[in-house]
Amino acid sequence: MATVVKSGKMNAYACGDLAFLLLVADKNQEAAKYYEQALSQRPNGHDFYNLACAYAKYGEKDKAFVALQKSLDLEYPSKALIENDSDLTSLRNEDRFKKLLEKAK
Repeated sequence: MATVVKSGKMNAYACGDLAFLLLVADKNQEAAKYYEQALSQRPNGHDFYNLACAYAKYGEKDKAFVALQKSLDLEYPSKALIENDSDLTSLRNEDRFKKLLEKAK
């Protein structure tokens, strides 16, 4: 895998897939790096949402809120997903979270 990553030939889908594997393995900073790379090639609500999760899990709340807002702008997550996703626990007590939740469908 390291050879593929170093080759620079990973497309947005491969970066997103790798990022997700890193996210579930709790390697959140690495996951964020690959989500950022994927999003630079192909912006989409799903990857912005998971980027928000990665940021939230390692304490980058401001970045998490920006990514979460972008995911909402692209109409990705449902209100139920945002309310129940344990990856976003660090954001729940903030007024910003409550305001974003009001925008979700």
